[in-house]
Amino acid sequence: MGAKDSKSGDTGDRRNSESIVVQHVSDIGEQAITQAFRLQASGGQLGRAQFHEALRVCEELKLRRLRETPLADRLFYIFDVDKDGSVSESEFVKGMMVLTRGSEKDRISMTFQAYDKQKTTTVSRDELVEVFASSWECAWKIVSEQLGDEAGPSAAQIDTMARDALSHPLKFWLCS
Repeated sequence: MGAKDSKSGDTGDRRNSESIVVQHVSDIGEQAITQAFRLQASGGQLGRAQFHEALRVCEELKLRRLRETPLADRLFYIFDVDKDGSVSESEFVKGMMVLTRGSEKDRISMTFQAYDKQKTTTVSRDELVEVFASSWECAWKIVSEQLGDEAGPSAAQIDTMARDALSHPLKFWLCS
């Protein structure tokens, strides 16, 4: 569960000794975010897999599930400001503080950046389809995990649903 302590070889959960009580996501402070980072960081950096695990720790602090979602992958690239392929402590803390306590304008800007994968300052139809399809695929996966059921639409079916939703939004929403 917790990060492996390289000095003692202990793989126990170190969060128990420094428990932080959070009632609401806006209560997540810099200390809790820093702790989530440090539990998963290796050499003061988070790779993609470690980033997802740091998000898991944040989930325990009332943040919605982001790990193993398309948004988490996009956040990794957004947080990696210096584009060195990893997220430093300061990059993680700054990014998470925007998500949890930032102004509405800053949170919207970050969301837009997540959608604008090509960095064109616009969100294309294909980018929107990709966001819909990958989000729905992830949602099916999470629901399947919770129900212990592997049934669900294929990736191709989800892509078709996303494209159809954009082509015929009224029909899609009325039939849902």
